[in-house]
Amino acid sequence: ESITNAAIASQINCLSFVLGITTESLGQLARWSEDKAVSLRLSLRETCDFDRKEEHKVESPTKQDTEGSVAGMPVSMTSRVDTVVMDYWWTYTSTYEIIVFCGVGQESDDSLQLVSRSGQEQLKTSCDRAPRQSANTVSHDVNITWL
Repeated sequence: ESITNAAIASQINCLSFVLGITTESLGQLARWSEDKAVSLRLSLRETCDFDRKEEHKVESPTKQDTEGSVAGMPVSMTSRVDTVVMDYWWTYTSTYEIIVFCGVGQESDDSLQLVSRSGQEQLKTSCDRAPRQSANTVSHDVNITWL
């Protein structure tokens, strides 16, 4: 029994300190759990959209010197190879949220948002294929009524 109580206290501490749920919100969860199932949901949405294509030249690190003569006059020639490189830029966006809801969470009063974050980054590739899926949505629910 004491190990179970310690595990429950640990879960409540995670909700309180890590996710920032207040004592008032914990009370709401307790009221919901009296007659409905209470669930914790992690939702993640990622997008990766093409932004632009850039072209630039890269000089070869080596050069070739050729010396010779033309009509008895000394001639020297230096050559270097330039390579045209294409860069493809992508905008990667990731958004997640953690919510708690009772029942199926149909009504606005049936859910409580704990955490929500969003971020965006520019990615560069050397080919015209996206480095991530164009759109990806993942959602996981865990029943926490027993808490």
